[in-house]
Amino acid sequence: MSAARFAELRLELLRRTGINVPISVTPQVVPDTTTFDRDTLTRTYDPELARAWWRILLSTRHVMHVFEGRFQGKTQQAGLMWGTLDIRIALYNGKPTSPGANVDYFRRNAMNAELIEFGWWSGNPQYPKAAFYAFAFPRASSDPDGDLLAFFQSAYLAGATRAGWDPSLLGSGHPI
Repeated sequence: MSAARFAELRLELLRRTGINVPISVTPQVVPDTTTFDRDTLTRTYDPELARAWWRILLSTRHVMHVFEGRFQGKTQQAGLMWGTLDIRIALYNGKPTSPGANVDYFRRNAMNAELIEFGWWSGNPQYPKAAFYAFAFPRASSDPDGDLLAFFQSAYLAGATRAGWDPSLLGSGHPI
């Protein structure tokens, strides 16, 4: 069905149950901002694809739960990010920070503390592949090139070890 029909049915269900709240019908955190009530493009539902996505979320959540159980600082439960439908966990060290003035509403309110985030994302039209990700916020450094190189090296060593590659394929040379 279309987003317009889906929104109409859900809003009517809320009204029938006595729930009368204002709900914005404008999509957030996605490129297409056609309001839901005007989005009449019919979309198909692929139950097998939905089940595969759900199985990935469940298995990823299981591993995230084990990982976050090892952390001694503040965490929050794994969450499904509604705009991008990625599952993620965030670990906090307790230090507040400011994301800066030139960021959008969501990042300004979500990133007000130092954190390291890990997650799984199913992709988008610009990058149509699933990927695991990790990032630290903020990432201030006196040696950003060195820190980025260390991140690349640690990711390579983890992948090479798991894949059974010879770790010495990555040397300490410098490009010419």
